Amino acid sequence: MTNILKSLTGISVLAAAAVSAPASAATTLLDFDGACDGPCTDGQLISDSYGDSALADVSYRSITADSGETFEGLRYWEGGYADLSGVVYGGTNGVNFIAEIAFTPTAGNEISLDSLVTASYLGRVTSSPFEIFSGSGDLLLSTVLPTPGTGAGHGFDTSALGYRADGYILRFGPDSYNVGVDNVEFSARAIGGGGVPEPATWGMLIIGFGAIGSSLRSSKRRKKMALAAA
Repeated sequence: MTNILKSLTGISVLAAAAVSAPASAATTLLDFDGACDGPCTDGQLISDSYGDSALADVSYRSITADSGETFEGLRYWEGGYADLSGVVYGGTNGVNFIAEIAFTPTAGNEISLDSLVTASYLGRVTSSPFEIFSGSGDLLLSTVLPTPGTGAGHGFDTSALGYRADGYILRFGPDSYNVGVDNVEFSARAIGGGGVPEPATWGMLIIGFGAIGSSLRSSKRRKKMALAAA
């Protein structure tokens, strides 16, 4: 009986682990190299499909701060923003444009916004407001980040916000012309990180339950043999 319990315990642990094992997340790094339709040159619009996958849709726009209306998409710039190589910025020369990057999960998935790096063009701006909204429009974080013009860009970790099924909206500005963002990292996965076990997992469970049945049948046969011998 002890052996059966050991066997059952081992199989139960295996089965529980198989069911609860989270689905792996796919992490995407937006470094904006190759982000344009064709080779990126200074001032070129970022392709609205850049960063898209089967799990997530990424979109870009600059917003006129006074009216809240969409001005255009976001643009690419190669150098001049601290040590960053290729950044995304918004608007035209002035202080009236907010840059926005929206991360929307596809059906059945959720997104975590993990980190980003900020800098300013030739040190023209020393800091900038940054806001992160839920995809539903709720303000989750409002802060002011350093935007160095020389040396290393300022890294910012946002992973503590966790996964959301409605995604995230990142905004910075109002001087998004002189503020640039690079190395934006986000992760996407199935909602809850688990869900229905995959075929391979079902196979493990079937094998486990089969072993349980086999152990019980063997135990019953041994008991019958022992009684007959007595």
